[in-house]
Amino acid sequence: MWFRRSTTQRCLRRYVIGLSLAGLALSLLLLNRRESRQGSKSSPRVSRTILHDISGKMADKVFEERDEATWVTGVMEPDYMPTDGLADVDQDMALRKARVASVCEANPHLVGMYTNNSIVSARHRFLYCPVPKVASTFWTRFFYQLMYTDPVGSPFDVPVTSVLPIYFYKFKLKEKTFSELTTALSRLHKLVYVRDPYSRLYSAFVDKIIAPNPFFWRLWGKPAIQRYRKSSGQSCGQDMTFSEYISLTVDSEWKTDVHMQPVYHYCPPCIMNFTVIGKMETFQRDAMKTASLLNISEKQIAFDRMEKDAVDDAIFDSAKDSLSDKWLKLSLQCVSRDQVMRRILRKVQLRGIVSWRFKYPYSRQESKMVSLDKYVRVLTEARDRYLNKTELKIQKKQAYLEAFYSVPQPVLQKLDDIYKLDALFFGYEKVGNRFKTGNRLPLVHTGAFDLTREWDLSPVL
Repeated sequence: MWFRRSTTQRCLRRYVIGLSLAGLALSLLLLNRRESRQGSKSSPRVSRTILHDISGKMADKVFEERDEATWVTGVMEPDYMPTDGLADVDQDMALRKARVASVCEANPHLVGMYTNNSIVSARHRFLYCPVPKVASTFWTRFFYQLMYTDPVGSPFDVPVTSVLPIYFYKFKLKEKTFSELTTALSRLHKLVYVRDPYSRLYSAFVDKIIAPNPFFWRLWGKPAIQRYRKSSGQSCGQDMTFSEYISLTVDSEWKTDVHMQPVYHYCPPCIMNFTVIGKMETFQRDAMKTASLLNISEKQIAFDRMEKDAVDDAIFDSAKDSLSDKWLKLSLQCVSRDQVMRRILRKVQLRGIVSWRFKYPYSRQESKMVSLDKYVRVLTEARDRYLNKTELKIQKKQAYLEAFYSVPQPVLQKLDDIYKLDALFFGYEKVGNRFKTGNRLPLVHTGAFDLTREWDLSPVL
C-alpha cells in the first residue's frame, strides 16, 4: 500500500530528501547529529499519521514506464577490493549515500515506501536491515553478540540455529506513526549490506537448488518445471535449471520471496537513510567501520581470522542441513545419498571454496556410510590441499557466466526492469548490458551445472 498523495506524503518526502541531501555536504558523523534535529522539527506535523507496512506486496505502478533520463544515477564510487584498514571508507560511505539521495530525489514515489524488516538494539542505538543472501547470517550473529554476549565476540562463535528469524521478532521496530518512526531512526546507527543484484540471485540458486534443499526444490523447482517444460515428469524440482529459475523470478517470485525481492523494497533506503551502506565487494573494511561506530574492536570480533572462519563455516553449513535426518529423509525421496553428497561438493565448488580439481572420493555404496563430521573434514582438507586463490576466483566467475549465458535475452531484459532501481541505488551494472548478444565474449562451457559428471575447468585454464 502506498501513502496517499496528501500533506503526509509531501511532508515525508521533504523530510527524507532533506536528510539525504544533507549527506552530500557533511561527514557521516555530522549527518547523524543533523538527523536528530531534523527529525524533531518535521515529525510533529504528521504525528497522527499511521505508517503502512507493505512487506511482501508491491504496487505494480512502481515499474510504470518512465523516460530513462528520469532515473538519476548519481555519483559512481570507485571499486575497491576488500582491505584490512578504514582508509577511504568515510569517503565511500558519503558517495554511496549521495547516490541513494539522488535516486530518491528523482523518484519521489519511493519516499513514502516503508517495510518493517529491520531489527534494533536500543541499548547500542543500532539498527540492521537483514537482506537475505547478503551476509545476513553473519550480521544477525553479530546482532546476537550485541544483545547477549559481554564482551562481544566473533559472530562465527554463534550457532546458526540461534539466529533464526523467529528469535528476532521482538527486536523489530515498534513505532507506528511517522513521528515515532522518524524520531527513532534519527537516533540510530543504521546498517544495510548490499551486493550486485544478479550475484545475489545466483547465490540463492546455488544455495537453495544445487545444494540438497527439499523445501526449495518444492517451493521453486517444482512450480518452475511445471510452468516452463512441456513435460515435467516425476521431478521433485531438484533439476530446475538456472534459466527456469530466472524465469520464475521475473514472472512472480520477485514480488514476494525475500531471496528475490529487490533490496530497495525490502530495506527502503529513502526513509531509512542508512548510516553505513556496506557492500560484499568491500565486506571486511565496511564491517570494521560498523564495529568502530559501536566502539567494538577488531580483536573482539576476530577480524584477523575472519577469512578462515568464513570458509570453515561455509563448508560446515553446506553439509550440516543436507545431511540432517529430516532433510536427508526428504531428499532421498528425489535423489540418492550419493547424489546428495555430490551436490554438497558442487555447491562449495561453485562458490569458489573448494577447487574443481578435487574429485568426489566415494563409491555409491561408500557414500551411504560417510558421516557429517567425516565429510566436513574431507572437504576442509580438500580446500587446503588444492588452495589456489587466483584459480578459485576464475572457477567462481566461470560458473556465474555459464549460468547467465543460459538465460534468453528477453528474460534478462525483464530482470533488468525489476532490479534497475537496485542497480541505480547501489551502483551496479545491469545484467542485460553485460550479456547482450553483441557484448558476449566467447564462452567455453565446462559443465558447471551438469551434476551427472565431475566438473572439468581444464579447457579454460
